[in-house]
Amino acid sequence: MSDDPASRDTDPRDTDPRDTAVIPGTEVTREIPPVEQGDTQVLEPLAGEPVVPPKKRRRRVILLAWIIGVVVVLVAGFFIAEQVVRSYATGYVRDQIVKTLSLSADDTVGVDLGGGLLIPQLIARNLDTVRIAVPDLTVGSINGSASVVAHDIPLDQDQPVKELALRFSVDEEGLNSLLATAAGTDVPVTATLGDGQVTATAEISVFALKFPIAVSFTPGATNGELVLTPSSITLNGAKTTADEFRNGLFGSLATPLLAPRTFCVASELPSDLVLEGVRVTDKRLVIAINGDGATLGGEGLTTKGTCPA
Repeated sequence: MSDDPASRDTDPRDTDPRDTAVIPGTEVTREIPPVEQGDTQVLEPLAGEPVVPPKKRRRRVILLAWIIGVVVVLVAGFFIAEQVVRSYATGYVRDQIVKTLSLSADDTVGVDLGGGLLIPQLIARNLDTVRIAVPDLTVGSINGSASVVAHDIPLDQDQPVKELALRFSVDEEGLNSLLATAAGTDVPVTATLGDGQVTATAEISVFALKFPIAVSFTPGATNGELVLTPSSITLNGAKTTADEFRNGLFGSLATPLLAPRTFCVASELPSDLVLEGVRVTDKRLVIAINGDGATLGGEGLTTKGTCPA
């Protein structure tokens, strides 16, 4: 047996068919060198997989980028237009409130047109909700703050507003002049609010003697007027109801003191705004005024109301 390695029998199990090749015309095999890292291999596409030419693929990418850019520009333009329209509408509403409530141009007026998109509302020619805050407002001799909430406001000023509510809020200090008239005295009056009552406290003189007196009123609204009805009296520390005081020792003097006080505010408000309720809450007197059905372009918001003769 020859010792030539080439003539030795080779065990087929020791050779990987992928690493050998048969030389035609001979039985000699040779090894195929392995593919080193970095060498280029050409991979054939899988069966059924479409082959996209490079130029066509680039055109698709460019088209997609162009579409995305157009969408971004349109969206940005819409929101810019929304801000411009909102700013203009806010200023317009403010001007109308200044005119309606006879405010000065420098008065602070807050306007909130709601959180929804405004452009679709303008297209529909109807605003969903408008909220207005006036921190300093004087109605007659009463100074306080006001808030206005309106719903379903048509842009056509000849059409009625579906809901319009105004709340005029007065603190204790703002009621002093009103309660001086309500108590029927010219002496200084101090107002307090609590337990649903409005109380006027003063000091009166009887036979050269001074007595502290406090008259409590229940506020209300009747026929569009503010009404304060006496409910109790505290004289020199002794508290009695209005009826007890009326039937007591000073009954002859009680009649004018215990008569309800009526105050007309119609002459201080546009004629389309009607007082409908009064209540005491959180140390403030809140006067509810209704304007449902008012037209923004009508005379009812520019002409003052009248008081009964």
